[in-house]
Amino acid sequence: MKHLNKAITLLLLVATTVSVGAQELVVFSVSGKVQQSTSEGKKDLKVSDKLTPNTTITIPYDASVRLVDQANRKQYVIKTQGTSTVKALMEQKGTNVVELTQRFADYMVAQMTGASKKMAQRHSDVATVTREIQKFKKDKEEEELDDFEKARREMQAMKDEYDDFKQKVTEEYYNFQKAANEEYAKFMKDAWKTFDKEPPIPQPVRQEVKPLRLPKNQRGKTIKGKPIKIDQVIAPTLPEPQPVPIDPIALVDVEKLKIEKQDLDPVKMQPILSDPIKNNPFKQNLVVSPLKVAPQHFEGLQFTFFGTKLRVRFDKKDRFRLPNISEDAITDGWIDLANKGFNNTVLDCLSLRDELKLSDWGYLLLLEAVGEAAFGKSNESTLFTAYLFCQSGYQMRLAKSSNRLYFLFGSRHKIFNVSFFTLNGEKFYPRNCDEDALSVCALPYPAEQALSLVVPDEPVFDDDPSQPRTISSEEYPDIKVNVSVNKNLINFFNGYPTSEIGGSTMSRWAMYANTPLAEEVRKQLYPVLKEKIKGKTQKEAVNRLLNFVQTGLVYEYDDKVWGGDRVFFAEESLYYPYADCEDRSILFTRLVRDLVGLKTVLIYYPGHLAAAVHFTAPVDGDYLVVDGDRFTIADPTYIGAPVGMTMPNMDNQSAQAIVLQPTAQQ
Repeated sequence: MKHLNKAITLLLLVATTVSVGAQELVVFSVSGKVQQSTSEGKKDLKVSDKLTPNTTITIPYDASVRLVDQANRKQYVIKTQGTSTVKALMEQKGTNVVELTQRFADYMVAQMTGASKKMAQRHSDVATVTREIQKFKKDKEEEELDDFEKARREMQAMKDEYDDFKQKVTEEYYNFQKAANEEYAKFMKDAWKTFDKEPPIPQPVRQEVKPLRLPKNQRGKTIKGKPIKIDQVIAPTLPEPQPVPIDPIALVDVEKLKIEKQDLDPVKMQPILSDPIKNNPFKQNLVVSPLKVAPQHFEGLQFTFFGTKLRVRFDKKDRFRLPNISEDAITDGWIDLANKGFNNTVLDCLSLRDELKLSDWGYLLLLEAVGEAAFGKSNESTLFTAYLFCQSGYQMRLAKSSNRLYFLFGSRHKIFNVSFFTLNGEKFYPRNCDEDALSVCALPYPAEQALSLVVPDEPVFDDDPSQPRTISSEEYPDIKVNVSVNKNLINFFNGYPTSEIGGSTMSRWAMYANTPLAEEVRKQLYPVLKEKIKGKTQKEAVNRLLNFVQTGLVYEYDDKVWGGDRVFFAEESLYYPYADCEDRSILFTRLVRDLVGLKTVLIYYPGHLAAAVHFTAPVDGDYLVVDGDRFTIADPTYIGAPVGMTMPNMDNQSAQAIVLQPTAQQ
């Protein structure tokens, strides 16, 4: 229950009246490690903190804060990096300002006031007081009961308490969710405005450098190391917690418990969900199991997602129709969705996001698959997908042409080669839209968060193995691996957007390199490679992995194969017949981190991507220093070259170091 009240309290703080004579700003959401300067030093900024224009805050790289000025009914999104007063940051060019309405603020206050009164009443009602008085008498009586009867009564009490808890949580959540969405829908009618689509930002063009092979007569010679000039160091892009609903979502349905003598084991006797959900926010006392092994009576909506058969709770009677896509019809449709709730559907989708280890982009595609399974490719499907996305905590906007409804999503990343709309200073990307202009509902939803394109875990899909491919090393012929890759995963990666974050085009390579290798691939690849580097020094082990990538993969230019630059996730280099310098470096740094446990960086020269490794013992060769650590060059495209050798013609060129996320063992 406290989870629900905490969430409602969060919303109240956005709408509470500020004191007269002083501008008060409430922290509505925080992305990244934003800090506030106080007399006691710096402290992390949290949701519900109150600031003034003179408060000094620090916004680091890849972070932002959303503030609400209740007195003036404005919302500010500050993304400017640096340390300054709130007032100064609010005046920066990059700050977004959204006008709020007093009616919406009053509504939020009224909702919280009602919830607070209910809470106060709950803690003082007669039944609660009576139970406390009777507890003393029952304790005396239970001293005389046998162990079995004590256990039976304890479990019955647990069941009664849980049933009461479940009912209250369900009712309060449903009423709150329904009212919040209905109020949001009221403002949709007046929030539509026509926006022109802006042309896509082209992906940076990279002049590819021709790969070279080290002559055999130069192999084995002593390498005279020299430092490499580094113009810039790109910090690692680390994954952040994924968006969540503005309020904990409660299950509507809980299976009745059966109290039987043979099942009185206190560990087993816990409430069991009729259809367990892994990430239920109230799961602390629940026995849960994966959604894909749900009981037979659970039918719902079945669909296939990248070769994986899935299902979510969805009642056929909840299907709806949009008679047209006028503002009134869309508003009525949103209210209809709010009335039906669909909290079980949202819960199941969030559970699948967790179970399949989906990135935010993967989750968006999942919701589109759910929408199409329920309504086909239609305006109803678009509205339903947008509703699920919104209720899951993500930033979205509805848009329409003369006869079609569209769905726009906000992104923390700058996505290349995709047209977009700029709304209040933020980029929103349409799904499957060829229109030059759209009428857009620019109304924000409380606590919404833009999606991230970082892939924190390898997605889990049913396996559809490709034909095995043999990859071997020329220098070390005993290193030979047969590997196949899940084609469902390849299909998922094939459509992944190319992007950057934090204003650096280099960050896109880090996102690919930081994505873990799929478990099925690791099972085939890693035991063989581990055996071949067992007992070797760090340098010997890395040299073996380096030659494996240099000579086991065939080089070809992206322009020739794909018609333009195309970056591979590590699995793609093992699947496709060709791989260029960036693909090789991404795979190589993944292998070194996982198998040898050493830190790595990517090195970008104009037109060429290589790698460097931080050895714990001195290693001869060309090197660079990042944060006090010495990294020795290892170039997967300089075929036959050992650790420490820089490809010719790179020596005098400036370079940039891209720091990669370390593994758990580093």
